[in-house]
This record gives sequence, structure tokens and C-alpha cells, in this order.
Amino acid sequence: MTALRGLADWKLICGIRTYEEQDRLYGKRPRVTRAKGGQSMHNFGIAGDVCLFVDGKDVWTPSEGANSIYKPVAALAHKLGLVWGGDFKSIYDPGHVQLGELSTATLHHAYTTGSATLAQLLQS
Repeated sequence: MTALRGLADWKLICGIRTYEEQDRLYGKRPRVTRAKGGQSMHNFGIAGDVCLFVDGKDVWTPSEGANSIYKPVAALAHKLGLVWGGDFKSIYDPGHVQLGELSTATLHHAYTTGSATLAQLLQS
């Protein structure tokens, strides 16, 4: 997040989550995620969420459009070859970045069986 530091006060607010933590988020209302435990890239340690803070308060809008506060996050993610959540087709998640576009089923299988490392999965 050092690359964003000069632009604003960006902070990583979420990284890895256990399946149980993911299930608790999934059960929240209003819904904050569409992923149950084992269905989120956060569960495998390859995703993070960032938020902008101004004067110590979190800022979430505008999240879309030409004046989006997430434009620097998108630019940096694209520059680094990361997946940006604002490009998702199923949900708009502009504070989310992740490594690769692996399926969670593939990650879950490798995680539970020890059949492959993340590096091996990203190379295939």
C-alpha cells in the first residue's frame, strides 16, 4: 500500500479470513459478501480489502464513476497485474484486490488435500 500512501491515507482493512469468519460475514444483514466460507479468495490468503481514511474516518464514496475514490487502487492493481474487485462482473467491490483468478473450488481442493502449492496453481 506504500504506492497509495502519497495519494491518500489508504489502509488494508482485511486480509486472510478463516472459513468461520467468512461465514459470519455471509450471515450479516445487510449482506456484505456473497461468499460463504471456502468461497472467498480471502480464505486462501490471496486477497485484501483497502479503504480510504480522511481525518481518521473511513470514506467509501464515491465508489463508482469518473470521480471514484478507488481510481488509484484500480490503477495500481492493474499496473501490478492484480485482479481488481471493481472489474468483477457479479459484484462491484472496488476496495478488493487479489492475486490471480483461480477458482475457489481449485483453491479449496489444494488447501484441504495439500495437492498443490499456490505457486503451482498460478503457473497452470
